Amino acid sequence: MQRGLRINGKSSQELWLQYFALELHYVVKLMGRKEILEGGTPTGCNDDGLTSNTMLLPCRIIYKNAIKSIPNSLSFRLRFVETSRMFPRTVGLEQHIIESIERDFGDSPEAWVSRISFAEEQMKKDAKIIREGNSGGGLEQGFLAMPADGGNEEDEVGHTSKKRRLAVNDPALGLVNEALEAVPTAKMYLECTRYLQMRIQRLLALQELQDDNDGEQSDSASYLIRESEDAESAVNRHSNILKELYSRAEANGVYSSNLVLNQADYLSSNGKFEEADNLLGQAIEKGDVNSHLFIRWANLSREMAENGMTPNLSPVVILRKGLNVTEIHKRDAFLLLSTELMKYLMSRPRSTKVTKELNSLFQQLLLVSQGLPKPNTSNSDSYTNEDEENVNLAEIFLTYLEYTIPESSCSLSDNEAVRSIYNRVIFHSNFAEFDNRISRDELSAMKSFFDICLHFETSVAATPDGMDKKNAKRRKKQLLSKLYERAIAFFGCGCSDSILRKVLDGYQRKFDDMKFGL
Repeated sequence: MQRGLRINGKSSQELWLQYFALELHYVVKLMGRKEILEGGTPTGCNDDGLTSNTMLLPCRIIYKNAIKSIPNSLSFRLRFVETSRMFPRTVGLEQHIIESIERDFGDSPEAWVSRISFAEEQMKKDAKIIREGNSGGGLEQGFLAMPADGGNEEDEVGHTSKKRRLAVNDPALGLVNEALEAVPTAKMYLECTRYLQMRIQRLLALQELQDDNDGEQSDSASYLIRESEDAESAVNRHSNILKELYSRAEANGVYSSNLVLNQADYLSSNGKFEEADNLLGQAIEKGDVNSHLFIRWANLSREMAENGMTPNLSPVVILRKGLNVTEIHKRDAFLLLSTELMKYLMSRPRSTKVTKELNSLFQQLLLVSQGLPKPNTSNSDSYTNEDEENVNLAEIFLTYLEYTIPESSCSLSDNEAVRSIYNRVIFHSNFAEFDNRISRDELSAMKSFFDICLHFETSVAATPDGMDKKNAKRRKKQLLSKLYERAIAFFGCGCSDSILRKVLDGYQRKFDDMKFGL
């Protein structure tokens, strides 16, 4: 292992982590052996691990050398925390790692989130010690059993007892305030609101569980409840803190589209539709043109109408506003808004105006989609990846084709409308050219698109007046041949895939049957 680190230590995170885990395995083995021989808790490694300066010293040295070799990776350091939590009595070691993160990444939201998460985990462990102490049990079983007394009133390094700390304060919430003071950015506010929402959801689940069990206490989130509270009171307290946090962001001029979306989702999930409606509308009126704001506002408008409320604007009007302020060269946003508007329009009663607008949107989608690069979804820190989203154009084209085919008898004008759609998609654009980046959902939609086109020409399309059966049959065969050839060419490019190969074989077999009259 050491030889491997000498060669690859500056680049291989996995080697350092495995070396760290290997040493922890060895420490656990020594702990068990020492406990069996001496009885009780091994000397130098008490229940919380805070004074473990002997057995875990090699682990600290490994960590020190690891971050010296790879100093600028926060995620690398967090993985040491995750590894430590796989072993007993490593609280002190975890604290040491967290302190190094605090020292070296003080202005990083991710670092603060890790510290808050660590404090949350400690609260859970403290609560467990108290429960096990009250029940006379221990935290571990077998040779790693830990005392059930939860520690003395004050330990060697000056930490007050877990029981008193748990009853008096909430270290995780304290860190939330510190984080917002140290890094007052939109991203930090967003992370803190997500954290509080997570707590609220856990408390709501606990409240529901207690109601089902006639008030019986559950351990899932009970550590979040103060002595004078029940689950409902704790929910209200956290909700008020969250509301204050949103107000604090506004008062300090901290703004981002993602923070607005987060707040709108929270408000609507709690039935405050009007507040969410006003919030999104105000953000857009102030000049925010993030496409997801318009889409969320449109969806909220629909939800309000379905619940008998009167929204400020209809979904179609909102999406039209979004398209009007979105420049066409911002293709991801433009495609996203256009497809959503088409979906809403196709759900409305048919009219000449709707048909004309749908056709215009369809042509714009084809134009903008030419040579569209695959969206970048690597930025997992963003709430919505801003305006980048993988729009399934094949699905919207399929829906539009189905919408255009009449439910009853087909006329010659219907023929022209349907063929105009599939000709532009299949034959007059590069959209139907196979691309290895295409998703399974898009491939499935493309197969359905070809199948509907074939079914239309086989069974639905009207025969021109005055055309005899022979000419009609020949024309139908020509149209079907073109469709089969295009489908075979499209799926044939991915023939190395076993599923696509079956699709290709199916089209080829049907094409041969048609050609030879079988």
